[in-house]
Amino acid sequence: NIASKIITWSNSNPSVASILYYDNSPMCYTQPFVVVKGLKVGTTVITAKSTDGSNISKSITITVSA
Repeated sequence: NIASKIITWSNSNPSVASILYYDNSPMCYTQPFVVVKGLKVGTTVITAKSTDGSNISKSITITVSA
């Protein structure tokens, strides 16, 4: 059941990039989604982790350049 799978998002360097969460978007998306927005030059690690007890997580390193 996809509705019971809640994901938490974390950011190792919020001054470099922000995580924007969209729910009930007017752009015809049926599922919530996130966008990572670069704020300044640097590197950050964005991590998505399940909270359903499965301990599934995935991280990605993002580099923002000028």
